[in-house]
Amino acid sequence: MVSQIPLILEIMSKATNIL
Repeated sequence: MVSQIPLILEIMSKATNIL
């Protein structure tokens, strides 16, 4: 689970760029 945290942050960062 801990290794998924950076993934989530990266996905959210990309989502912010799309918005």
